[in-house]
Amino acid sequence: MSMSLTMPSQYVTYPGKLEPIRAGVLEALGRDSQEGRKIQSCRYKSRCHSTLCPLCLRQRGYEMKDRIMQAASQVAGARLRFGTFVARDVSLDSLRETGRELMQAVGRVFKTLKVDGYAGRLEASFEEWRDEYHVHVHALIDSPSGGRGFIPRDAWRDEWLGSLPAHLHPVEGGAQVTPVRDLEATCNYLTKSPFSEHVRDHEKRVVEALLACKGMQRTIIRGSMAERGGVTHSVQSGKAA
Repeated sequence: MSMSLTMPSQYVTYPGKLEPIRAGVLEALGRDSQEGRKIQSCRYKSRCHSTLCPLCLRQRGYEMKDRIMQAASQVAGARLRFGTFVARDVSLDSLRETGRELMQAVGRVFKTLKVDGYAGRLEASFEEWRDEYHVHVHALIDSPSGGRGFIPRDAWRDEWLGSLPAHLHPVEGGAQVTPVRDLEATCNYLTKSPFSEHVRDHEKRVVEALLACKGMQRTIIRGSMAERGGVTHSVQSGKAA
């Protein structure tokens, strides 16, 4: 008796939960565009690796999360901090340059405060009521938890505002750094896909932001947060057609 083995549909098709999001991305890009055709061909077992594909971005986030978790789990829990560093909201035209300035500023902060390692990621969420983008950096930080090396909360804020160009200073706040209570939840949040939900015009705005930042470094992992004792990793947003 012959037996045919069939691959479960979830491994050969596009995930149903992501289909509405993919449809929104294709509407924004154009189905007949080079990138649109590439995304339409994507499947679990044959990924397109587009930097605008909801499935590929989600899977890339999972892989990044595993890498960061593996390194961070070797760090004493009391040393781990999660930081959010924000700037003034900006227009789409200013998004790329603002993102570059934020990544440079956060690098200066970590160098000045002498942290032992960090995994930082640039994000930009669309604020519909202002028609602007809220640009910020999330980071998992290996920072001294006590003694002379301890970094107080005000020092994070002051150093951030001192490193950030004055025209990008937020209306209020600036830097919020708190102890990590749940490492896995923190890493999930740090590496989440920008296509987090399907709402009106959401995919269009995410696509616009990703295209505005194509080719630039949006994720950087250094020191104790990198694999194998401090090897630096960086991730750039790829170029979309």
